[in-house]
Amino acid sequence: VVVVGMVGFQMITRGDPVAPTTETTTAMTDSEFIANTESVIADASIAVLAFEDLSPGGDQEYFSDGVSEEILNVLVRVEELDVTSRTSAFRYKGSGLRIPEIAAELRVRHVLEGSVRRAGDNIRITAQLIDAVDDTHLWSQTYDRPLTVENVFEVQDDIARAIVDALGEVMGLTTLLTATSDAPTSDVEAWDQYLQARRSYRDRSDLAAAEALLVAAVTRDTEFAEGWAQLAAVIEVGPYYMIGMEFRPEMVQANSARALTIDPENSLALAVLGVAHLSPPDENYFYPIDWAEALSLLERARELDPDNTEALNWIGLGYASVGYFEQSLGEYERCIRLDPVHTACSANRVISLMNMGDNEAAVYQIRLGLDQGITGADAAWLVVLAGLGERDLFLSFSSTRLFLRDFREHAALYDALRTSNPDFPDMRERLETSWRINRPDPLTQTVLMSALGDYSRAVDPISAFSPLMGHYRASETFKRQMRENGILDYWQTHGFPPQCRAVPAQDGGDDDFECD
Repeated sequence: VVVVGMVGFQMITRGDPVAPTTETTTAMTDSEFIANTESVIADASIAVLAFEDLSPGGDQEYFSDGVSEEILNVLVRVEELDVTSRTSAFRYKGSGLRIPEIAAELRVRHVLEGSVRRAGDNIRITAQLIDAVDDTHLWSQTYDRPLTVENVFEVQDDIARAIVDALGEVMGLTTLLTATSDAPTSDVEAWDQYLQARRSYRDRSDLAAAEALLVAAVTRDTEFAEGWAQLAAVIEVGPYYMIGMEFRPEMVQANSARALTIDPENSLALAVLGVAHLSPPDENYFYPIDWAEALSLLERARELDPDNTEALNWIGLGYASVGYFEQSLGEYERCIRLDPVHTACSANRVISLMNMGDNEAAVYQIRLGLDQGITGADAAWLVVLAGLGERDLFLSFSSTRLFLRDFREHAALYDALRTSNPDFPDMRERLETSWRINRPDPLTQTVLMSALGDYSRAVDPISAFSPLMGHYRASETFKRQMRENGILDYWQTHGFPPQCRAVPAQDGGDDDFECD
């Protein structure tokens, strides 16, 4: 997961600048955050588990996942229902746990489970709604249909409506689910290719194959907006997860634009455009960025889909990049409330807490994340753990990083990162030597080298605000970075963050600034 830095390019959509202090979610205190993650179980709560693949070949799991996910997408429209996120519910695939046990862990009263059997030109979808309090069935149904995308979506809508009706009878829900989900394509093969690619995107695995599948899908159906948007997203994140995939901002822009031409309110396409704009190509943090425009696109994506956790995470990154950590916390925490095991939002929350000086809450989030199997970006978390004084966690974390496999001075690296005014050319040289085989990405190199006193390259903005980087913030490199990449312009329009302020220029020129 990339905690700091994104790739960027010119925008094709103009939006009004968004003032972060008026549109963002307010950050919680740590006790409020814990309370939200340990809230009581509501009667009108439900988890949609991944439907089981009962197809003859046992090779349609991506398809059965797609069916259950689309049912979930319909149910989240019911304001009276508390619907567990896909990521949290799908963790129990093949777990062997009983429904009451799953419901207790997810803190829901009701569970929808089912199966999909796809054979030839026909499909059978079975679903059953269970009250986990006494493990009783409230409703069940089996649907047999010819295999078309329209039929699949019709069944998904029927199941969602039946669930709302069943819950309405037992607990008096007043919402009537009348809206339906329009099939995004009528081409079964294109839909099949899209589902396979979306699964790889969610898992951040084999993204090159996902790209090929999506190219094939939009070639079959050139009006497939979700296909174009997903293709843009895969190309955007690919270089961070796949060796050999290159940054192609022009392709991200073109595919997002195609999706928005077909569907101007496509949340994913808007979010990808926004995040792609946040950072420059080749980790060049002197590159000019229109921060207001990027955040405007991300805000619009969230407005269209308030449960879009990708957009929430990326908005948080945007605010953190300009030093607005209170606002970024609000976005990450809303993301975590929607998806308690969202890796990126959990890891990024640590960075903002630490940059705000709330070390106790940051340590709590780190330990909670480790318990959930969540860790942060390599270089960013090394700096964070050193800054928090968590020596044992630092050594454990650094010793498992591939790019430090051939490095033999982890304790010395910890001590160096904690130095208030570091300058360690010998250690930088030894790091470079250890990277001859396992060389990390440019972002990791820049973060570590700058933390050890090398300011030849600008640090990504979020890392630049780390408490351990005060020496960097006092440098001319930092000031040049803030001016040239547009952050100073953003501050002058929207206000400086608490740790920075405008100061008169000594030479009588343009106003200067300083940061703690």
